[in-house]
Amino acid sequence: MKRPALLLLLLTGCLLLGAEGSAVEKEAIARTIFERLVAARGDASKPAPYFAFTSSKRSGARCEGNQVILEEAAYDVCTSFGPDAEAALAGMLAHEIVHYYAGHTDGGTAIGLVGDAGAAQQETEADYLGGFLAYLAGFPVANVMPRVLEAVYTAYDLPDALAGYPTLSERMALSERTFRETQQLITVFDMANVLTALDRHAEAALYFDYLLQIFPSREMYNNAGLVYARAALPLFQPATLTYVYPLELDLRSRLSGQTRGPVVDSLTRSFYLQTAGEHFERARLLDHDYAPALLNLASVHALLSASLLAGNPDSLSREVAGDRRMEATLRAREADRLAIRHGQGVTAANARVMLGILASLNDERDAAERHFSGAAESSLAVVNLSVLRNGKPPAATSGSRSGDFVMEERIAGRSIADLRMEAGTPHQEIQVSRGSFPIRLAILPPPDEHTSLLRHSANDGAQTLVVAATQFGYDGTTALEIAAGADRSAIVAEYGSPAYSLLTVGGELLVYPESRLIFSLRDGVLTYWMVYSED
Repeated sequence: MKRPALLLLLLTGCLLLGAEGSAVEKEAIARTIFERLVAARGDASKPAPYFAFTSSKRSGARCEGNQVILEEAAYDVCTSFGPDAEAALAGMLAHEIVHYYAGHTDGGTAIGLVGDAGAAQQETEADYLGGFLAYLAGFPVANVMPRVLEAVYTAYDLPDALAGYPTLSERMALSERTFRETQQLITVFDMANVLTALDRHAEAALYFDYLLQIFPSREMYNNAGLVYARAALPLFQPATLTYVYPLELDLRSRLSGQTRGPVVDSLTRSFYLQTAGEHFERARLLDHDYAPALLNLASVHALLSASLLAGNPDSLSREVAGDRRMEATLRAREADRLAIRHGQGVTAANARVMLGILASLNDERDAAERHFSGAAESSLAVVNLSVLRNGKPPAATSGSRSGDFVMEERIAGRSIADLRMEAGTPHQEIQVSRGSFPIRLAILPPPDEHTSLLRHSANDGAQTLVVAATQFGYDGTTALEIAAGADRSAIVAEYGSPAYSLLTVGGELLVYPESRLIFSLRDGVLTYWMVYSED
């Protein structure tokens, strides 16, 4: 398959103009990148910073009070990096945005790239979290900041030693180390999403807990809450949950008539749901207008109500369950209103699905029918309407085009079985969690410079998952000749509809279990893919 031209443009949605562009055009592009980074930060607990673009030459880029200021000369430096141009500019702006949200410039002080020195710890934090923020916003990740620093020093005719700063060589070395640490954070985030996509929610939850200690954003709290809530679902009796809730990921078992596992642990179930609710509340504290967290909170209240009514509840449990269901209704209504206000059609439709579930549970059949029928944008509306009318979901259908024959997927010419068997000594191991359920993430020697190889190990190695992934710059294709830059429709044309998909912070994962294949998309465009092997 021929790879599309202008892959960078497809992946990020804008292309940097060179020094020949007008100042107005440059500012517009830089502002677009800035706004995308602020949106990815997802923190409305303080006002978003303002963006300013200037022709003056003082510090390259700086955060001053509640402003992030980018100088045209620094923009021009970034455009000189060719394929890494957007990574350079996004990294520079993300660095200053982190300064703002971390409170480094509260009180109107300024911290700049090559002027207005900040404390060493503040600069390290801004480098580290800025790189991760740029990744969450969908920009290519590249070890470009050491070269950016060197180029800015040259463009601004600065000596290697500046008052209040380490020398240029020391700053470049520090940026190199920080990039490696940022890569580790990205690796943890990617594995959290893979585990979520593979229904290993209890393990994924511990990855998100790790991430939240470092990068607490509304989306990160929301994702953590989702995996905790999903981890609780198999702990219900099969007959307890007849409807499909908006926070469920994998509908395969529901549509194929499979039942949940026999293990019913009410204490663990309650812990998971309570923790999920706490995470959704924290997401709302960061942004009161964040409709997805409200919708998920509605689902959690409804599930807590169902948990209280399981078995033989006493009168107090029934009373509290009723309160929970009422709270769920209020949250779902609020989520519907907010989603409509912000033009989030799918979220609004899912809120109506939740209202339909609650109406049915309250024996309000006509209201349930009305809510489900008015939620056409949600894929769950038809499923739950079938449950209401027929007592069961519709029959499952397969979207796969491959039939019984599945071509073996390879990365860098190696199958996942080969890669797993031949894995060498880890370059590094990250202790994600300790205690009674320890988790380690090993970064293994990759088969190619534009690939990665990871091994997740839980419960002292009793549960493992090996994932091989392509990286930016990989020029190979999948078994059916899909390459980076392909759009979603091209993937579906070759592989059929995915078994299920997962929306992540900034993207989407398409999962094909028969091929043990996962596609990662941003803005509907393939950025990389993974093959996996799990015990």
